[in-house]
Order: sequence, then C-alpha cells, then structure tokens
Amino acid sequence: MTNHYKNVERFSGFADLYEDVRPSFPEEAIALACSDLRRKPAVVVDLGSGTGLSTRAWSDHAQLVIGVEPNEEMLEVAEKQRIANVEYQRALAHDTGLQTGCADIVSCAQSFHWMEPHTTLQEINRLLTHDGLFITIDNEWPPVSDWQAEKLYQTLFSKVNHLELTEPNLRDKQRRWAKENHLINLSRSGYFRFTRQVLLSKTEIGDADRFIKLALSQGGIQNILKYQPDLIVDELAEFEHSVKDLFGGQPRQFYFSYRANIGVK
Repeated sequence: MTNHYKNVERFSGFADLYEDVRPSFPEEAIALACSDLRRKPAVVVDLGSGTGLSTRAWSDHAQLVIGVEPNEEMLEVAEKQRIANVEYQRALAHDTGLQTGCADIVSCAQSFHWMEPHTTLQEINRLLTHDGLFITIDNEWPPVSDWQAEKLYQTLFSKVNHLELTEPNLRDKQRRWAKENHLINLSRSGYFRFTRQVLLSKTEIGDADRFIKLALSQGGIQNILKYQPDLIVDELAEFEHSVKDLFGGQPRQFYFSYRANIGVK
C-alpha cells in the first residue's frame, strides 16, 4: 500500500466522531482569504475535506464549493449534510481530476500535513486561477481550557507519539509532513508571489466528554486502537477518568488556536 492510501486508511472508522466533536472552521480565515483575493470567489476547492466541516464553511462566501476527499467513510458523512452550492468528489489531493484554472481559492483545513507537498502544490497551482489563493489551516492541540486538562492531554499523546515511533506495526501505517514546514514549502515552490502565516483563534463551549472525544478523534489514538489497543487502554482509561473528575460535570470555554498559511499566486 502506498503512503497516500495508508494516510487515507488512517482516517477510517471514526468519521461520525470527527464530525461531532471537531471545531467549526474559523470565519476569520475565510474573511482574510477573500480580502486577499479582492473579490468573492466563484469556486473554492477544499482538499482533504473530510466530513465537510471546512467545506460547508465556504458555502456562504462562494458560488460553488468542491470538497475533495479520498476516504469513503468521511465522504459518506459529508454527503448527509448536502448544501445546494457544495459538492464532493472522491480523489487524492495531488490528482483531483478537476479542470485546470477552475478555482479562485484552494484550501486545506487540518489536512495538508497528510499530503506530499511537492506534487500537491503542483496540483494546487494547476487548479488556481492566474491570481488565485491557497490557504492552509491547522489546529493547535489541545484546545486551551484548563492547564491541568491540557497536561493530561500532553501526557497521553506523549505515549501515543512514542508508540507510533517505536512500534513497527504502528510506525508503518502513515506518512506525514511537518506542519511547521508548510510556509517554507509554499514559499519555495515558486508558485506564489506572496506568502504569509497568520495566527487565529476562536472559542466554543465544551465539557469533559467533548475534551475526551477530541482526543479520540486524533488519528494517532485511532491507529493504536485499531491495531494494538492493549498498548494504550490503561493510559486512555486514566485520561478519561481524570478529565471527568477535573471538569466536575461543568462546561467551560474551549479556546482553539490556528495557524493559517496563505499563498497568493
């Protein structure tokens, strides 16, 4: 199995959970992209569109939005919430099959690090109009809510990351590219006249159950639960117990932080 399809398979089995607990797309990112474009986009292409959370967010700001997603289960969830000017197709980001020059904006929300940057940027350049714009959006995990909850999350994912690096049966299940290199990759591609990174944030209400499910919506934990659940079951049970005890049944503000990288063609 190629790296592309290993990454696609990594996101099978938890599409409904992903849709239920992941934060909505930050409106400020859309406003910024449209401001840089200096017109209302006719077509936005959302690569790695998942369950459509990011794709639907563009629906009030463009004439047509096309979500491109290779994972069948994610697409099935997206299709359940169809909007008139939003459509989806199953394809890989570096080989969309879409018409050359069709998109005013191409976006990747929490997905560009799963795409081989060289071939994907080639495809993005092909899709964009002569003055189009590419934007990546990435969450910082976990959301800020309570320092003790965040420490519990960090401890759990320290274990997750260690297992994915050291266990052969887990290490070979995916390939990712560092998020911190996104802006460098955009700049070095030669496709964009201008690039920049912007920090954004938004708040949503959450409780212990959502905080726990946000952790469970991460591909790293799902990878372990699919193939070697015995390696994480005790740590996960302790995490869930401690988070519930800490929150005490009360909701609180979740502060989600984002890094947006923008390339203007």
